[in-house]
Amino acid sequence: VFFIQQRRNQKGNNNIGCFTNMGLKDIKHFTAEEVGMWLTAQGLGEEAPRFVDEGVDGGLLLTLGIDDFKNDLGLSSLQTKKLMRNIEFTRILTQSEGGASNEETEKLKHDVEVLEGR
Repeated sequence: VFFIQQRRNQKGNNNIGCFTNMGLKDIKHFTAEEVGMWLTAQGLGEEAPRFVDEGVDGGLLLTLGIDDFKNDLGLSSLQTKKLMRNIEFTRILTQSEGGASNEETEKLKHDVEVLEGR
C-alpha cells in the first residue's frame, strides 16, 4: 500500500486516485490509470504503461490469471507472483468494507500457491 498526500481536486472533492477520505478504494473500481499507480507503488512501475495501454482497470485486473499476466502482459514468473500476492493483499484490505468475496479471495490464494509450486 502506498501513501500520497491528499489534496482537493478541481471539483473540490478530497481524494486522489485510489485513495478517498474513507481509505483505500476497492481495487475492482480502479481505473486503468489507478492500476498503473498501484503497480508503481508495488515496484512494478516499468510494467504500468503496458497495463494502462491495454486498458486494464481494476475489474479486468481481478479476472486475469497467471497465463494472462505472463503471456499477454509480458510479466516474468516472479513479477506475476508478486502481483498476485499484492492483489490478494489489497483485496483483503478492502474486504471489511465490502471488498472481495471469500470465493474470489480463495481463487487468488490458489493462484499464488500455484505460482509458489505448492
